[in-house]
Amino acid sequence: MPIPKSEYVSEIWKDGIFSKKVVFCTGGAGTICSAQVRALVSLGCDACIIGRNVEKTESTALDIATAREGARVIGIGGVDVRAPQSLQAAAERCVKELGGIDYVIAGAAGNFLAPILQLSTNAFKSVIDIDVLGSYNTAKATLPFLLESAKNHKNALNVSIAGRMIFLSATIHYTGVPLQTHVSVAKAGIDALSDALAIEMGPRGMTSNVIAPGPIDKSEGLERLARLSEDINPAKGIPAGRLGTVKDIADATVYLFSDAGNFVNGQKLVVDGGAWHTGTANPVSSNLAEGNRVHQYHIPVQEELQSMGPVCNSTLADLRIDEEAIWHGYTFHNIGLVLCAIFSCIATLFSIYLVVQHALHYSIPCEQRHIIRILFMVPIYSCVSFLSYLFYYHSIYYEVLRDCYEAFAIASFFALMCSYTAPSLHDQKIYFRGLRPKPWVWPVTMANKCCGGEKGIFRTPRSGLTWFNIIWLGVFQYCFIRVIMTVVSVITQATDKYCESSLNPAFAHIWTLFFNASAVTIAMYCLIQFYVQLRTDLAAHKPLIKVVSIKLVIFLSFWQNLLISVITSTGILKPSERIAYADYKVGIPSLLLCIEMAIFSILHIFAFPWAPYRVPIFQGIPDPGDGFTTNNKRYQGGFLGGRAYLDAFNPWDMVKAFGRGIRWLFIGRKSRHLDVSYNVDGVGLEATGTDSMASGINPAADPRKYQRLDDKRYEEGANLLAHPQSAPLSSQIEANAAFKEVSVDVSDMGGPGRFEDDPDQYSSIHPSQRGRFDKSPYEDQNKTQPSIRQQDTGYHGSQGS
Repeated sequence: MPIPKSEYVSEIWKDGIFSKKVVFCTGGAGTICSAQVRALVSLGCDACIIGRNVEKTESTALDIATAREGARVIGIGGVDVRAPQSLQAAAERCVKELGGIDYVIAGAAGNFLAPILQLSTNAFKSVIDIDVLGSYNTAKATLPFLLESAKNHKNALNVSIAGRMIFLSATIHYTGVPLQTHVSVAKAGIDALSDALAIEMGPRGMTSNVIAPGPIDKSEGLERLARLSEDINPAKGIPAGRLGTVKDIADATVYLFSDAGNFVNGQKLVVDGGAWHTGTANPVSSNLAEGNRVHQYHIPVQEELQSMGPVCNSTLADLRIDEEAIWHGYTFHNIGLVLCAIFSCIATLFSIYLVVQHALHYSIPCEQRHIIRILFMVPIYSCVSFLSYLFYYHSIYYEVLRDCYEAFAIASFFALMCSYTAPSLHDQKIYFRGLRPKPWVWPVTMANKCCGGEKGIFRTPRSGLTWFNIIWLGVFQYCFIRVIMTVVSVITQATDKYCESSLNPAFAHIWTLFFNASAVTIAMYCLIQFYVQLRTDLAAHKPLIKVVSIKLVIFLSFWQNLLISVITSTGILKPSERIAYADYKVGIPSLLLCIEMAIFSILHIFAFPWAPYRVPIFQGIPDPGDGFTTNNKRYQGGFLGGRAYLDAFNPWDMVKAFGRGIRWLFIGRKSRHLDVSYNVDGVGLEATGTDSMASGINPAADPRKYQRLDDKRYEEGANLLAHPQSAPLSSQIEANAAFKEVSVDVSDMGGPGRFEDDPDQYSSIHPSQRGRFDKSPYEDQNKTQPSIRQQDTGYHGSQGS
């Protein structure tokens, strides 16, 4: 709904006096500048308003356009007045779309309250850059158009009625104001700049003046000052007896731009009700000037400054990329966007193909659900990176969601490795009870030596089950931490407390980086320790390529982003005319991730192949991957793999896993050493004699790795398996037994069962082992004994290094 005209301009001005004119205003979305532009638009002017925040600038432009039917108002956001090329591009766009620039208002400014003892050099410089350098850049970008307008628009007396420029300044430097040293110097510089322009450009028909507002009601500056103390009366000491309004400033603007002001040049038009003459140019100064009240306000002022905290002066949401072309008219950002799209498509197509194949051949859900989760990481990363590149000013929202899935993928990878050892948590506990933990890998080994050795906090657990629970908690804690930090990031970004461009501890960015880096480092370390411990047992599943394909994705996505964030935030890497800040901060990391994801999508084909999970064709069962419709119950993915997708993206198992880890951490700590796994000093029983099932051998491991224990240790652990129960079928055979009865001979001690007369037993072999028998699954049986996963019910022998 349009604002009543009486609220922003007086009725004395004739409608249409600025018809067919264009005003260019920096800081146009602010309280005062938007009122100035609104008044000009209502009197016939078209406008371009310039600002840093894209959404705010564009929405303000739409609002201002309601001041006059048919008005053309363009909001050009993402412009930093400190960047001359950015302002130059905005001015050229304004001329191209509206036909020229006749008036300019340089209103962009930066301000904050700070006593000089707390005012850093960088803070002082930032205000000088925005106010003085920003005003200069505005003048340089628009002077050619203003001179052209002054030449082409003259009244009957041949006097220019266009080509006018107004700088917004202040009166605080006339007498000096506490907490405003930096602003006082900046405004004095603006006054001097206007004077120089008035002298140099005056002979060419152009005018340059300054409007110096006093305390303006409902302006951002006055509201900031009013926060210092409730007993500050902003109107006290103003001879006019009231605060100024935006209408007062708008009327002054109309006067200077109108034909009535064509002989006013090089002046400072003070609009403050006479306040500066009484030393009340600023309500803070009027209160601090009263004798000893300076000391009374000193402490509250400091406390207020601390409570206000620092201001995030540079955010991606405020910036739009404006770069020079580097190749055939294309900018770095344009080229990067095309490359992102290409590599993102490659990564997505390869990964989706592999996911679909696993869903169609969903024969071992306890493993493939985790594989599907892991495979989806590549398309999610690549698509999110592309969207972050495209919508870089909102990239933080995409990135935190991407990183949240990263934790899900890490936990899924660990769960997959656990599934390779045993299909259920109960069986996994039995398996790890018989494990002899190896010493922690570097750098914990160093901490172990420095912190009490095997009696210190970094000691190697004596129990394999305790070791497993430590690894379990170390991995799943990342899921919890990452989700929490994602929520914190989104909330603080929405409330302007995140500030991705800053490492200041007053903002949330540095803290989320710290907690995420710590959590992911612990999780990845635990995965490495898990791999080092079980690489022999899991050799049949090719764990190395799987670890590499996961670890590199996490490493590159997190640490390269962290590195770039640090070097851009600290100023080591600075934007240029060819590569903007947003491209350094978001564009380059996103482009690198898209390229890397395309590579990893190909690597995943070898790391997580779908073919081993395919039911053998010689069994006479149609395969859904071949386009046949079948009711074969060996595939449990449902129609087109739909059930597999639902199973894979049900996060409840992850929630329970984290809860189990927390429960283990806090419950039963004092009685933990009573577990049977402590009785044998973490060493399992060997695999000899006539009961391989009871001995708890891991069938994926080489039986030769299990060595005979000395009699003493054997006797200590003998009672642990005094009443073992045999497990005549492997876990995979049990999974398939519901669909087809399979008979396997398990009488051969220390080894897997043999194939007798039933070739269908081939389907019961774990997928990772089938390739060894593709030639003929049931020939030369005396020489080939395919490995079948056994149910783990007891202790293992000591593992080889």
